[in-house]
Amino acid sequence: MFRFLTKKSGKIPRESARLDSKQWTRFWQMGSVTTFLGRFENNYDGELQEFWQQVFETLPQASQIIDLGTGNGALALLAAEYAASKKLSWHIVGIDSAQIDPSGAVAARCSREILEITNFLSETSIESTGLTASSFDLAMSQFGFEYAKPDEAVAEVCRILNQSGCFVALVHVEGSVLHKQAVDGIAQVDDCLASGLHELLVQLIRRVDVVIRKGKQPINDNKCENLRARVNEITGLLHEKIEEYEEPGQLSFFTERSMAVFQSGFIPRPIDEKLEFLNQVVAETLAYRQRMEDLRAAAQTQEELANLSQSLTRHGLTLQESTRFQIEGHEFCHKLVAQKVT
Repeated sequence: MFRFLTKKSGKIPRESARLDSKQWTRFWQMGSVTTFLGRFENNYDGELQEFWQQVFETLPQASQIIDLGTGNGALALLAAEYAASKKLSWHIVGIDSAQIDPSGAVAARCSREILEITNFLSETSIESTGLTASSFDLAMSQFGFEYAKPDEAVAEVCRILNQSGCFVALVHVEGSVLHKQAVDGIAQVDDCLASGLHELLVQLIRRVDVVIRKGKQPINDNKCENLRARVNEITGLLHEKIEEYEEPGQLSFFTERSMAVFQSGFIPRPIDEKLEFLNQVVAETLAYRQRMEDLRAAAQTQEELANLSQSLTRHGLTLQESTRFQIEGHEFCHKLVAQKVT
């Protein structure tokens, strides 16, 4: 089973849920190769990798490739690794609206040969790349294209593809395992925040600090013991909640990380460090929720997929495939393949 970090459903307005480029910049600066935790954390493998390799096999010896919404370069690097292994004369460009630097820690494991054929452009939108017209053999995207303005993005793809160029994209779709887990993850965060655990831990830490400063033992202080009892009650309830979810990753993260302030290595630390640590746990939890809201908003409905297909045709591309893409028997995303009309 997948280990992706997503009971409520429903689509919220796309613009109100979108992360801006600064928020995505902060995420990519953390060093993640993909947006996944667990499976695909270090880059795409298995059936996903095989799919893209099949796409790459159709390209000429000397190809120009663009990865749209590249993030930290996962798909672009996959293409570069393939080209290097086959000794192909490819040039790969990865663009993203965020400030990215995949040539840093993320690509440290890559050979110089791979990095030399890959170029990354920050703060570059899919709708307006500024790149030379008719210059690319392949425009590809994995979970990036659907975050753009569809009609403008399609027009730009058609502009930069050469006469025999191909467009291939895997996009989020409503009802997929990723969409469901995003919705599930949002619900888990809401459970965490509604529990009041953070507020109680802050009160307990502050009270313990006051008692110790007075030269007394927290175990003999009624307020400390009452707060501790309430903390134990809430963590118990959160552990019960964990049983309700198939992939309770966010509930586990929030509970375990929050309670880490009582581990032996943390106890001697100054109170300010403990409080800052708790604030960071909440900040990371909220950031995760924002990413899941973004994914939920970007997941394409059937109507949006139909409009996207029509847009591809209207701008001069022949739609060859528009099908659901499955991995290990699970509906993973939607596959779009289109060829430029010569």
